[in-house]
Amino acid sequence: MPPPLGEGSSRKHQCSTCNKAYSTNSHLRRHEATHSGKHLLTCPFCHSHFSRRDIACRHVKGCSTDGLRVMFPTLKRGKKRMACDKCSQRKLSCDTNAPCTRCRSSGITCTYRRLDLSASFSSLHYATNGHSKSSVIDSNTSSGRECGRMPIDFLLNFTNASGYSASTAVAADAVDPSTAKNEVGHSNPQLYLEDNYMAYETPFWDFDDPFLNFFDVSPSRFSGEYCFNHDDPSPKHQETLALEARMSSIVYELSAMHNSGLRHDFGVETNFDVQLAAVVFTVANLRRFTWGFFHYFHHHIPIIHRPTFNSETVSLPLLLAIFLFGSMCSAPLDMAISTRRFFDIAEAYIFDHSIFKQVLQGSLEGRNSNDEVEILQAALMVLIIQNNKNDVMTRRRIRLQRSPCLIAAVRISGLFGHKRQYHTNGTSVSKWQNFISDEIRVRMAAWTFITDSISALFFNNPPQVAIFEMLGDFPCEEDLFEAETASDFERLALALLGPTGPQSHSLSEFTSFILSESVLTPQIYLEGHITVANMLIAIYALQSVAITLKMNLLAPAVAGLILRGTDRWKSLWDTVTKGEEYKSERQKGFVRHAAEFWWLTRTIVRIGQSGDPNCRYMQCIPSDSVKDLHDFIRKYESKVE
Repeated sequence: MPPPLGEGSSRKHQCSTCNKAYSTNSHLRRHEATHSGKHLLTCPFCHSHFSRRDIACRHVKGCSTDGLRVMFPTLKRGKKRMACDKCSQRKLSCDTNAPCTRCRSSGITCTYRRLDLSASFSSLHYATNGHSKSSVIDSNTSSGRECGRMPIDFLLNFTNASGYSASTAVAADAVDPSTAKNEVGHSNPQLYLEDNYMAYETPFWDFDDPFLNFFDVSPSRFSGEYCFNHDDPSPKHQETLALEARMSSIVYELSAMHNSGLRHDFGVETNFDVQLAAVVFTVANLRRFTWGFFHYFHHHIPIIHRPTFNSETVSLPLLLAIFLFGSMCSAPLDMAISTRRFFDIAEAYIFDHSIFKQVLQGSLEGRNSNDEVEILQAALMVLIIQNNKNDVMTRRRIRLQRSPCLIAAVRISGLFGHKRQYHTNGTSVSKWQNFISDEIRVRMAAWTFITDSISALFFNNPPQVAIFEMLGDFPCEEDLFEAETASDFERLALALLGPTGPQSHSLSEFTSFILSESVLTPQIYLEGHITVANMLIAIYALQSVAITLKMNLLAPAVAGLILRGTDRWKSLWDTVTKGEEYKSERQKGFVRHAAEFWWLTRTIVRIGQSGDPNCRYMQCIPSDSVKDLHDFIRKYESKVE
C-alpha cells in the first residue's frame, strides 16, 4: 500500500537491474518480474509468453476466438491488508490505529468491517494507542487550549514542494470512487465517458508519477477507442460533431495566440506543435478530463454549477480551463502528460481576453454578465493550475502579474460585494436560474479570496484581497447548489432556507464578530445558517490576518487578539460540526481539513509571538516555492496546542 505523499514518500525501492525506483515493495516486485523471466505464463492460443499474470489475463481475453476462459495459476499472496475500510476503499496508507489518523483528520467514522476483525482486536487497538473513542471525540471538539496533537497529513501533502503535489493531494482527497456515478448533471449525461475511453497498451503502472499512488489508471478502466460513425444521425452523434468543432476551435485559438505572442515577444515557446495539439484536444479527452475535474477537483473549487454545465455552450476559455484542470488527475496517461505542454499558452490565451484590458481602461466597473463571469472562472482555474506547477518562473509570473490582474477584475466587477436576490415571483425554473446566477457570482468572489489567502500562505506574500471588501454573501449549502432540477431546488430551498429566504451574512461581518471583544454567543450566527463551508472561509480570513500581521512585524503586538479569534472560531466550529455529525462522511473538499488550517494559523501566530530567527518562513521573505512553509509545518507539527 503506497505511503502518503511527503518527505517520507521518496522512492526507496530500487530495481537492481535497471535502477528504476518505486515507492512500494510490491510495485518493485511487479516490475522485477519483467526482468527475471520466472513464472512465465503462456497463452494457449498464440503461445506468447508473459511474466505478469495481469497482462497475460488481459491478453487471452482478446486472443481467444471461441470465448474460452483461461485460468492462470496465482502466485503466493503477500502480507494481508490491515488498512481500515475507508483508507482501503480510497487506496491510501493507513496507520491501522482505531481510529486511524486519516479518519480522525477527516472527521469520519473509522471501521474495519472489511477485515472482519473481532471485538478483541478493536479493543486491543484502543488500549495500545492510549485513547478511547470518547477521548478522540474530546480531542477533536475541544477548544484550542485543550486540544492534543492535530493530525496534519493533508497539510504536509498539500505543501510538498515536489511538482504537482498540491493537485495530487487534492485529487487523492476527493470523493470515493463509488460516488463517481452521476458526477455530472442529467442535462448532459454523455459528459463523462462511462466505459468509452481510449485504449493504451503501455503498462501505466511502470511510469514514475506521484498520481500512480492514488488512482486506478490500469487499462481495465478504458475499454477501447471512442469511435464515431460520421453517418450516424443520432443526437449523440450530433453532440460529438459539436464538441469536435469546439476542440478544433481551441487548437485554432491557441495557435493564433502563439503566433501573436511571437510577434509581440511575449516570451512564448518558439514552436507550437499543431499535430500534438490535434491529438491532445479530442472529444474523448474532453470527456475524460471533464469527468476527472468534476470527480476529483470540483469539491475543492466549487465555482461551476455542475448540474447545468454543458460543454457545447460554455465559453471556450472556461471549457479549456476545465479540460486542463481535469488532465492533472489523469496522469500518467501520455495524453495527460502531453497536455501540460499547453498550460502556458492556455494561460496567455485566457488572460489575453478583453475583460482584463478593460480593467486598465476602467470600463469594467460593476459589469459581471454571465460571459464575463465565465472568463473570470477560467482565469481563476488556470491560475491554480499554473501555481500547482513547481516552476519558479511560472509562479513568479502568476504572483506578480496574473493574480493581481484577476483580483482587480473581480473587484471592479463588483463580485466581492455581490448579494443574492431572493426571488419570490416567477416559475420554479426561473427562480432556480436566478439563484444559480447569483450563487455562481458569490462563489467566484469567495474562492478568489480563498485562492489569494492560500497563495499568501504558500509563498509568504501579503494577501491582496482585504477582508473589509468581502461584503457579499456567504456561499449557500452545497446540497442546495448541487440540486439537479428546479423541483429539487424548490424543495431543498424550503427545507434549508425557510419561506423567507436566506439570512444575509458577509465574511467581513463574520470576521469582525470573531475578532471582537463582544461576549455575544455564537448562536445568532448558527440561526443564520452558518455552515461548515462558511467556517472554512472564516479560517482563511483569520489566516490572511495572521499573514498580514506577520509580514508587517505586528504579530507580537496583536497575537492575543488573533489567538482569541481562533479560539472563538474553534468553539463555533465544534458547535457547527456537532450539529452535522450525520453529515461528517459527506464533507468534501477543503472543509474536511479546516481544523488543520486552524492549527496552522494558530501556530504561525504563536511562533510569530515568540520568534524563531532560524526559521526561514518566519523571516517574511516572499518566495516562489512552498518549501519554506512545508519545512515550517514539519518543524512544528508535534507542537501541542
